[in-house]
Amino acid sequence: MMGKEKILITDPLVGRMPEIATAKYPEENSKIDWVMAQKGDEEELCALVPGAGILVGARHPITASALEKADKAYFIQQCSQGYDNIHLETAKAKGITVSNAGAAGEIPVAEQAMMLMLAVAKSLPRAHNSMARGEWIFPGLVNKVYELYEKTLGIIGLGKIGTRLAVLANGFGMKIQYLDPYRKDTSDLKFPVKSVSLEELLNTTATKF
Repeated sequence: MMGKEKILITDPLVGRMPEIATAKYPEENSKIDWVMAQKGDEEELCALVPGAGILVGARHPITASALEKADKAYFIQQCSQGYDNIHLETAKAKGITVSNAGAAGEIPVAEQAMMLMLAVAKSLPRAHNSMARGEWIFPGLVNKVYELYEKTLGIIGLGKIGTRLAVLANGFGMKIQYLDPYRKDTSDLKFPVKSVSLEELLNTTATKF
């Protein structure tokens, strides 16, 4: 009988994975030995990673030192879009396949950015807090709130999230410019976006609300 597959979760952020696997895939889950990092720092991962075939990460760094201790690892599942926290050179050298989570966070992060812009433009935190205190400050906000319409938005990094944000901002009638040395073709967007330098982006989108 073959031993169980050891899967190391390096970040408690995705710590519900064993619970979900138990509920949805009980037969497959019975063949897995889940190991959960509590802090996810380098020292802890170095101690837990030996014998693990699969590593599941999110925010915490999976460093070169930790990967050097990964004597059985063959696969890393990153539960986000990027690989910034994984030492890819070491993973490649050891023949470990690294995968990300595709479009994870694309829509909620873009929507969060729009929400924050609206909150600032409409002085929402101040208005909400004053209303909660029973105060009426509407007269003080007249002519001190703004529309996003026709404002210029600068996006640094026109990847999946940046592109999604551009689509949402276009819906608000905003003018969009971006900085991305890797993105030259924007023909997939059905509205104008302008590629600019960092200096131009900062100088033309800095607005005081």
